[in-house]
Amino acid sequence: MSSLSVRALTDRVEIRTLLERERIWAAYALGDLDDGLFAQCEWYASGRALAMIFKGLPFFPLYSQGEPEGVDAILRCGITLSSVFQHQRPEHVPIVEKYYRLSELHPMWRMSLEAFRPQRADALRLGIDRLVQIQELYHTDNGADAFAPYQLATGYFYGVEQDGNLVSVAGVHLASHRSSIAAIGNVFTHPSYRGRGFAGRCVSAVVEALQADGIGTIILNVEQPNLGALRVYERLGFVKYCPFIEGSAERR
Repeated sequence: MSSLSVRALTDRVEIRTLLERERIWAAYALGDLDDGLFAQCEWYASGRALAMIFKGLPFFPLYSQGEPEGVDAILRCGITLSSVFQHQRPEHVPIVEKYYRLSELHPMWRMSLEAFRPQRADALRLGIDRLVQIQELYHTDNGADAFAPYQLATGYFYGVEQDGNLVSVAGVHLASHRSSIAAIGNVFTHPSYRGRGFAGRCVSAVVEALQADGIGTIILNVEQPNLGALRVYERLGFVKYCPFIEGSAERR
């Protein structure tokens, strides 16, 4: 059993210093340091490890970085929620499994933008007035399960219409000007309109808007088997940064 102690962290400067050690992997956690999001997080450190729970969604994403021994200590006596949504590098999955039963696991790629190659700039900027249409599209085929209406307030959602209907959308999970970092997400195209390049146009528009506002680090996640989406992102200039695993987890 680890003899490492566990500390609850509340100092944003200290947390940021730890997260910057793994900036691309820590993109979501860095964004969660912003006002309005920071209060919905619990942060813990043990040795050279850091872990966080975000409570701003219907499910609770679990983030970790650093030495497995420290993550083990945090999950043993720091983070003890009955259920979490794990978001883990492969080396931490066995640690999580000691304390949680894992299910519905998805192998993922974290990608980061290296050299942007824009596509057609004709996607429509979407505001809160389009919320109902966006939700209706996302409800098709269980798309964009990490969407929350507050994300629209970032101003970084774009869509494509066909015959007066919204058929493709891309946006962000978060965009932090303080950290100069953004996570593109909520990318979804209606099944009847796939294969026409709409997703690429929407994501391209999001990237252009983020870069115009000075966001320097742009990342996204994609399921490893989704080769079509991988090709779309690679054509835009994204590269694979690291593999990780997503999935539900129930406390043992």
